[in-house]
Amino acid sequence: MGGSASAELADLTMFVILENVLQRFQHRNKMIMTSRFRDDGWIIYSGPIEEIHELFTIANTAHPHLKFTYEFSRNETIFLDTVIYKGERFFNEGILDIKTYFKPTETFQYLHRYSSHPKSVFKGFIKGEVLRYIRNTSSKTELKKQLEAFKTRLLKRGYKISEINEIFNQTQNIERKNLLIQRQTKREQPLVMLTKFKPSIQKLKNIITKHWNLISLNPNCLNIFNRQPIIAYKRHTNLQELLSKH
Repeated sequence: MGGSASAELADLTMFVILENVLQRFQHRNKMIMTSRFRDDGWIIYSGPIEEIHELFTIANTAHPHLKFTYEFSRNETIFLDTVIYKGERFFNEGILDIKTYFKPTETFQYLHRYSSHPKSVFKGFIKGEVLRYIRNTSSKTELKKQLEAFKTRLLKRGYKISEINEIFNQTQNIERKNLLIQRQTKREQPLVMLTKFKPSIQKLKNIITKHWNLISLNPNCLNIFNRQPIIAYKRHTNLQELLSKH
């Protein structure tokens, strides 16, 4: 609760500061659109660059402990993990597009396929990334390019084309608009069986499922384990942690 309250207070303070900056900026009416999330924001502005410099000069004198940095472009801008840019639709319909943003220093060192992890981890990672690309990319042409590049990077990390295509095929018909809807679901607190993963226990879930009826038939066990558990794997101690102890 304390961390959440502090974040909300900081967000409110930033809102008050920015409102004060905009009140002092004489060309505020030229702002077509503004958007902000915590300390990251973007502006669509219809005036000259000199006026943008003026805006940030005001912003950097608004608070002694705050300094704002900014970049401007006539074609694209970065906001959070997306690039907002002028694509084909802009020139035909006046609509901006977005695509997934990658930092220039990104090396794409994904989890290697030969690491000792459950198969569900690899599948979940690929599916999660594909859904992120679909959600963050409005152009189907651009999405196709990003997915092909993602597939190439996966192959370099030891993933097989068959398993990549299987997951890609499962997600290709998902509509982007459905991923943009925020859903609030109330979930029952799960029963979790926590252990450390190793290849010899890959079929643990299948074994528990197969023999769960034995627990269900025992009244004492059923009172304790009233539903089938989720298998969760705790991370092993890594080499760095072992070496740093000595």
